Amino acid sequence: MKIQIEIRLEFQNSHLAEIFFKALKPEEKPIPTSRSRASIEFKGREIRIQIIAPDLTSARAALNSWFRWINAINNSLSEISSNESS
Repeated sequence: MKIQIEIRLEFQNSHLAEIFFKALKPEEKPIPTSRSRASIEFKGREIRIQIIAPDLTSARAALNSWFRWINAINNSLSEISSNESS
């Protein structure tokens, strides 16, 4: 069974979307031990991430990884923003 997942992220502006895209793009490269693969696209204010995995366990692991990376970028940008306004 092949599992396909699509994550769509819409941002307030294209500049913020581009920052996330550039930060996430290196994670698209496959690693030798990975059982899933992903692709990421950037257009305007939207990023689309597609994950393909051979089974539910691999799909869930990949999805959790992408969510952690997105959360880490968001937290970093929030910290930077709060430091700049101090």
